[in-house]
Amino acid sequence: MSLKILLGQLGIGFFVPTILCLRKIPLGKIAYKLMLYSLCTVRQFLNRPTSQHLRLLAPVCALPLFIMFSFFNRRPKEDVPEALALVADMHSHLLPGLDDGSDNIDESMDMIRTFVDRGFQRLYTTPHIIHDFYPNGPETIAPALELVRQAIAAEGLPVTIDAAAEYFLDEAFMDKITNKEPLMTFGDRYVLFETPFLNEPIYLRQVIFELLTSGYKPVLAHPERYQYLFGKWAKIEELFDSGVLFQVNAMSLLGHYNKPSQDIAEKLVDKGMLHFIGTDCHKPKHQEIMKALPKLKSYKKALELPLLNRNI
Repeated sequence: MSLKILLGQLGIGFFVPTILCLRKIPLGKIAYKLMLYSLCTVRQFLNRPTSQHLRLLAPVCALPLFIMFSFFNRRPKEDVPEALALVADMHSHLLPGLDDGSDNIDESMDMIRTFVDRGFQRLYTTPHIIHDFYPNGPETIAPALELVRQAIAAEGLPVTIDAAAEYFLDEAFMDKITNKEPLMTFGDRYVLFETPFLNEPIYLRQVIFELLTSGYKPVLAHPERYQYLFGKWAKIEELFDSGVLFQVNAMSLLGHYNKPSQDIAEKLVDKGMLHFIGTDCHKPKHQEIMKALPKLKSYKKALELPLLNRNI
Protein backbone atom coordinates (compact mmCIF):
# COMPACT_ATOMS: atom_id res chain seq x y z
CA MET A 1 0.00 0.00 0.00
CA SER A 2 1.40 3.38 -0.96
CA LEU A 3 1.69 6.34 1.35
CA LYS A 4 -0.84 8.31 -0.77
CA ILE A 5 -3.47 5.61 -0.36
CA LEU A 6 -2.80 5.50 3.35
CA LEU A 7 -3.23 9.26 3.73
CA GLY A 8 -6.40 9.19 1.65
CA GLN A 9 -7.97 6.49 3.79
CA LEU A 10 -6.92 8.27 6.95
CA GLY A 11 -8.66 11.38 5.60
CA ILE A 12 -11.88 9.43 5.15
CA GLY A 13 -11.71 8.18 8.72
CA PHE A 14 -10.80 11.37 10.52
CA PHE A 15 -11.54 14.41 8.38
CA VAL A 16 -14.98 13.31 7.11
CA PRO A 17 -16.37 13.14 10.68
CA THR A 18 -14.94 16.60 11.26
CA ILE A 19 -16.79 17.96 8.22
CA LEU A 20 -20.01 16.23 9.33
CA CYS A 21 -19.56 17.77 12.71
CA LEU A 22 -19.09 21.30 11.40
CA ARG A 23 -22.17 20.86 9.20
CA LYS A 24 -24.23 20.05 12.33
CA ILE A 25 -24.74 16.39 11.31
CA PRO A 26 -24.86 14.22 14.47
CA LEU A 27 -22.01 11.76 14.89
CA GLY A 28 -22.13 8.29 16.40
CA LYS A 29 -21.62 4.82 14.97
CA ILE A 30 -20.77 6.23 11.54
CA ALA A 31 -17.86 8.24 12.91
CA TYR A 32 -16.68 5.31 15.00
CA LYS A 33 -16.65 2.97 12.00
CA LEU A 34 -14.82 5.53 9.88
CA MET A 35 -12.14 5.92 12.52
CA LEU A 36 -11.90 2.15 12.94
CA TYR A 37 -11.49 1.86 9.16
CA SER A 38 -8.61 4.35 9.27
CA LEU A 39 -6.91 2.55 12.11
CA CYS A 40 -7.21 -0.74 10.25
CA THR A 41 -5.51 0.96 7.34
CA VAL A 42 -2.66 1.90 9.65
CA ARG A 43 -2.43 -1.74 10.78
CA GLN A 44 -2.23 -2.97 7.22
CA PHE A 45 0.38 -0.38 6.38
CA LEU A 46 2.57 -1.09 9.41
CA ASN A 47 1.61 -4.80 9.61
CA ARG A 48 1.94 -4.78 13.41
CA PRO A 49 -1.15 -4.96 15.75
CA THR A 50 -3.80 -7.59 15.29
CA SER A 51 -7.33 -6.71 14.29
CA GLN A 52 -8.56 -7.62 17.74
CA HIS A 53 -6.03 -5.38 19.43
CA LEU A 54 -6.90 -2.59 17.07
CA ARG A 55 -10.58 -2.74 17.90
CA LEU A 56 -9.67 -2.25 21.54
CA LEU A 57 -7.35 0.59 20.57
CA ALA A 58 -9.88 2.42 18.37
CA PRO A 59 -12.07 3.93 21.10
CA VAL A 60 -9.00 5.15 22.99
CA CYS A 61 -7.60 6.79 19.86
CA ALA A 62 -10.98 8.20 18.98
CA LEU A 63 -11.70 9.74 22.40
CA PRO A 64 -9.76 12.99 21.89
CA LEU A 65 -11.39 13.39 18.49
CA PHE A 66 -14.85 12.81 19.91
CA ILE A 67 -14.19 15.46 22.55
CA MET A 68 -13.21 17.89 19.81
CA PHE A 69 -16.22 16.92 17.70
CA SER A 70 -18.58 17.36 20.65
CA PHE A 71 -17.23 20.87 21.16
CA PHE A 72 -17.75 21.88 17.54
CA ASN A 73 -21.02 19.97 17.23
CA ARG A 74 -22.80 21.80 20.05
CA ARG A 75 -26.01 23.24 18.67
CA PRO A 76 -26.44 26.95 19.39
CA LYS A 77 -29.42 27.83 21.58
CA GLU A 78 -32.22 28.97 19.34
CA ASP A 79 -34.00 32.25 19.90
CA VAL A 80 -37.71 32.45 20.59
CA PRO A 81 -39.69 31.63 17.43
CA GLU A 82 -41.06 34.78 15.83
CA ALA A 83 -44.64 33.50 16.06
CA LEU A 84 -44.36 33.22 19.88
CA ALA A 85 -42.60 36.53 20.53
CA LEU A 86 -44.54 39.15 22.46
CA VAL A 87 -45.47 42.36 20.68
CA ALA A 88 -47.03 44.16 23.67
CA ASP A 89 -45.62 45.06 27.08
CA MET A 90 -47.94 46.16 29.88
CA HIS A 91 -45.62 47.05 32.75
CA SER A 92 -42.87 49.65 32.47
CA HIS A 93 -41.79 53.03 33.73
CA LEU A 94 -40.94 54.96 30.59
CA LEU A 95 -42.45 58.40 31.23
CA PRO A 96 -39.77 60.90 32.30
CA GLY A 97 -39.62 62.42 35.74
CA LEU A 98 -42.67 60.73 37.29
CA ASP A 99 -41.22 57.97 39.45
CA ASP A 100 -38.10 55.81 39.88
CA GLY A 101 -38.09 55.01 36.16
CA SER A 102 -36.91 57.30 33.38
CA ASP A 103 -35.24 60.52 34.49
CA ASN A 104 -35.57 62.39 31.20
CA ILE A 105 -36.83 62.09 27.63
CA ASP A 106 -33.46 60.86 26.34
CA GLU A 107 -33.54 57.94 28.75
CA SER A 108 -37.15 57.23 27.79
CA MET A 109 -36.31 57.10 24.11
CA ASP A 110 -33.27 54.94 24.73
CA MET A 111 -35.51 52.29 26.32
CA ILE A 112 -38.23 52.64 23.69
CA ARG A 113 -35.78 52.18 20.82
CA THR A 114 -34.65 48.93 22.42
CA PHE A 115 -38.27 47.81 22.74
CA VAL A 116 -38.65 48.38 19.01
CA ASP A 117 -35.43 46.48 18.29
CA ARG A 118 -36.83 43.57 20.32
CA GLY A 119 -39.97 43.48 18.20
CA PHE A 120 -42.47 45.21 20.48
CA GLN A 121 -45.23 47.14 18.71
CA ARG A 122 -47.42 48.28 21.63
CA LEU A 123 -46.35 49.64 25.00
CA TYR A 124 -48.54 50.29 28.02
CA THR A 125 -46.37 52.17 30.44
CA THR A 126 -47.39 52.20 34.09
CA PRO A 127 -46.00 54.97 36.34
CA HIS A 128 -46.11 54.34 40.05
CA ILE A 129 -49.00 55.85 41.99
CA ILE A 130 -47.94 55.83 45.64
CA HIS A 131 -49.64 58.45 47.79
CA ASP A 132 -46.62 59.35 49.95
CA PHE A 133 -43.92 59.10 47.27
CA TYR A 134 -45.32 59.35 43.74
CA PRO A 135 -48.71 61.09 43.91
CA ASN A 136 -49.32 60.73 40.19
CA GLY A 137 -52.60 60.81 38.37
CA PRO A 138 -53.99 61.72 34.94
CA GLU A 139 -52.93 65.32 35.49
CA THR A 140 -49.21 64.39 35.67
CA ILE A 141 -49.22 61.30 33.46
CA ALA A 142 -51.00 62.74 30.41
CA PRO A 143 -48.46 65.55 29.71
CA ALA A 144 -45.51 63.17 30.10
CA LEU A 145 -47.19 60.68 27.77
CA GLU A 146 -47.73 63.34 25.12
CA LEU A 147 -44.07 64.37 25.33
CA VAL A 148 -42.96 60.79 24.71
CA ARG A 149 -45.47 60.34 21.88
CA GLN A 150 -44.11 63.42 20.13
CA ALA A 151 -40.54 62.11 20.44
CA ILE A 152 -41.60 58.74 19.01
CA ALA A 153 -43.34 60.43 16.09
CA ALA A 154 -40.30 62.64 15.43
CA GLU A 155 -38.13 59.53 15.06
CA GLY A 156 -40.77 57.62 13.12
CA LEU A 157 -40.55 54.59 15.39
CA PRO A 158 -43.08 51.83 14.58
CA VAL A 159 -44.54 51.57 18.08
CA THR A 160 -47.58 52.92 19.93
CA ILE A 161 -47.59 53.90 23.58
CA ASP A 162 -50.39 54.40 26.10
CA ALA A 163 -50.34 54.90 29.83
CA ALA A 164 -52.09 53.25 32.74
CA ALA A 165 -50.59 53.04 36.23
CA GLU A 166 -49.07 50.72 38.79
CA TYR A 167 -51.10 51.39 41.93
CA PHE A 168 -49.60 50.72 45.33
CA LEU A 169 -52.04 49.00 47.65
CA ASP A 170 -52.34 51.62 50.38
CA GLU A 171 -55.18 53.49 52.04
CA ALA A 172 -55.29 56.05 49.24
CA PHE A 173 -55.87 53.28 46.70
CA MET A 174 -58.54 51.77 48.93
CA ASP A 175 -60.27 55.16 49.10
CA LYS A 176 -60.27 55.46 45.30
CA ILE A 177 -61.98 52.09 45.03
CA THR A 178 -64.47 52.82 47.81
CA ASN A 179 -65.34 56.24 46.36
CA LYS A 180 -65.75 54.76 42.87
CA GLU A 181 -63.08 57.05 41.43
CA PRO A 182 -62.13 56.05 37.88
CA LEU A 183 -58.89 54.11 37.78
CA MET A 184 -56.25 54.19 35.07
CA THR A 185 -56.51 50.94 33.14
CA PHE A 186 -55.07 49.23 30.08
CA GLY A 187 -56.68 46.84 27.62
CA ASP A 188 -59.96 45.35 28.81
CA ARG A 189 -60.22 47.31 32.11
CA TYR A 190 -57.11 45.71 33.56
CA VAL A 191 -55.85 47.44 36.72
CA LEU A 192 -52.22 46.82 37.64
CA PHE A 193 -51.40 47.04 41.35
CA GLU A 194 -48.61 46.01 43.71
CA THR A 195 -48.34 45.43 47.44
CA PRO A 196 -45.60 45.99 50.01
CA PHE A 197 -42.78 43.52 49.51
CA LEU A 198 -42.33 42.38 53.12
CA ASN A 199 -45.76 42.15 54.69
CA GLU A 200 -49.06 41.03 53.22
CA PRO A 201 -51.74 43.75 53.47
CA ILE A 202 -54.63 42.59 55.63
CA TYR A 203 -57.09 43.95 53.06
CA LEU A 204 -55.53 42.34 49.99
CA ARG A 205 -58.45 39.94 49.41
CA GLN A 206 -60.92 42.77 50.02
CA VAL A 207 -59.26 44.96 47.37
CA ILE A 208 -59.38 42.13 44.83
CA PHE A 209 -63.07 41.56 45.59
CA GLU A 210 -63.92 45.28 45.37
CA LEU A 211 -62.12 45.64 42.04
CA LEU A 212 -63.89 42.61 40.59
CA THR A 213 -67.33 43.78 41.74
CA SER A 214 -66.61 47.22 40.27
CA GLY A 215 -66.09 45.70 36.83
CA TYR A 216 -62.30 45.86 36.81
CA LYS A 217 -59.87 43.02 36.16
CA PRO A 218 -57.20 43.25 38.87
CA VAL A 219 -53.65 42.32 37.87
CA LEU A 220 -51.13 41.66 40.64
CA ALA A 221 -47.70 42.87 39.60
CA HIS A 222 -44.79 40.45 40.11
CA PRO A 223 -46.28 38.12 42.75
CA GLU A 224 -43.00 36.18 42.69
CA ARG A 225 -41.18 39.10 44.34
CA TYR A 226 -43.21 39.38 47.57
CA GLN A 227 -41.28 37.99 50.49
CA TYR A 228 -44.46 37.18 52.39
CA LEU A 229 -45.11 34.56 49.68
CA PHE A 230 -41.64 32.98 49.75
CA GLY A 231 -41.92 29.30 50.65
CA LYS A 232 -45.72 29.53 50.86
CA TRP A 233 -46.96 27.91 47.68
CA ALA A 234 -50.40 27.13 49.12
CA LYS A 235 -50.94 30.83 49.75
CA ILE A 236 -49.88 31.62 46.17
CA GLU A 237 -52.42 29.11 44.86
CA GLU A 238 -55.11 30.57 47.13
CA LEU A 239 -54.35 34.04 45.82
CA PHE A 240 -54.40 32.82 42.23
CA ASP A 241 -57.82 31.23 42.80
CA SER A 242 -59.23 34.48 44.23
CA GLY A 243 -59.74 35.92 40.75
CA VAL A 244 -56.69 38.18 40.54
CA LEU A 245 -54.53 37.89 37.44
CA PHE A 246 -50.80 37.26 37.80
CA GLN A 247 -48.13 39.27 35.97
CA VAL A 248 -44.62 37.83 36.20
CA ASN A 249 -41.56 39.99 35.61
CA ALA A 250 -39.40 38.76 32.75
CA MET A 251 -36.26 39.58 34.72
CA SER A 252 -37.39 37.30 37.54
CA LEU A 253 -36.89 34.35 35.18
CA LEU A 254 -33.30 35.50 34.73
CA GLY A 255 -32.71 35.56 38.48
CA HIS A 256 -32.18 39.32 38.44
CA TYR A 257 -33.81 40.03 41.82
CA ASN A 258 -33.05 36.96 43.93
CA LYS A 259 -33.19 33.16 43.84
CA PRO A 260 -36.55 32.73 45.64
CA SER A 261 -38.21 35.07 43.12
CA GLN A 262 -36.67 33.13 40.25
CA ASP A 263 -37.85 29.83 41.72
CA ILE A 264 -41.43 31.06 42.15
CA ALA A 265 -41.49 32.58 38.66
CA GLU A 266 -40.28 29.33 37.11
CA LYS A 267 -42.86 27.32 39.06
CA LEU A 268 -45.64 29.67 37.96
CA VAL A 269 -44.54 29.11 34.37
CA ASP A 270 -44.35 25.33 34.82
CA LYS A 271 -47.89 25.25 36.21
CA GLY A 272 -49.28 27.80 33.75
CA MET A 273 -50.25 30.13 36.59
CA LEU A 274 -49.61 33.48 34.95
CA HIS A 275 -51.59 35.73 32.65
CA PHE A 276 -49.10 38.43 31.68
CA ILE A 277 -45.35 38.81 31.32
CA GLY A 278 -44.13 42.33 31.96
CA THR A 279 -40.71 43.85 31.60
CA ASP A 280 -41.06 46.24 34.56
CA CYS A 281 -38.40 48.20 32.72
CA HIS A 282 -37.18 51.20 34.69
CA LYS A 283 -33.78 51.98 33.19
CA PRO A 284 -31.77 51.23 30.02
CA LYS A 285 -29.69 48.75 32.03
CA HIS A 286 -32.80 46.58 32.36
CA GLN A 287 -33.02 46.35 28.59
CA GLU A 288 -29.44 45.13 28.49
CA ILE A 289 -30.24 42.45 31.07
CA MET A 290 -33.27 41.27 29.10
CA LYS A 291 -31.29 40.66 25.94
CA ALA A 292 -30.60 37.20 27.38
CA LEU A 293 -34.30 36.29 27.48
CA PRO A 294 -34.75 34.82 23.95
CA LYS A 295 -32.37 31.94 24.75
CA LEU A 296 -33.85 31.24 28.19
CA LYS A 297 -35.73 27.93 28.43
CA SER A 298 -38.23 29.13 31.05
CA TYR A 299 -38.99 32.25 29.00
CA LYS A 300 -39.64 30.17 25.89
CA LYS A 301 -41.95 27.96 27.91
CA ALA A 302 -43.79 31.00 29.24
CA LEU A 303 -44.37 32.29 25.72
CA GLU A 304 -46.07 29.02 24.81
CA LEU A 305 -48.83 29.85 27.33
CA PRO A 306 -52.00 31.75 26.30
CA LEU A 307 -50.70 35.05 27.64
CA LEU A 308 -53.05 38.02 27.63
CA ASN A 309 -50.25 40.27 26.32
CA ARG A 310 -51.36 39.18 22.85
CA ASN A 311 -54.89 40.51 23.38
CA ILE A 312 -54.19 44.04 24.55
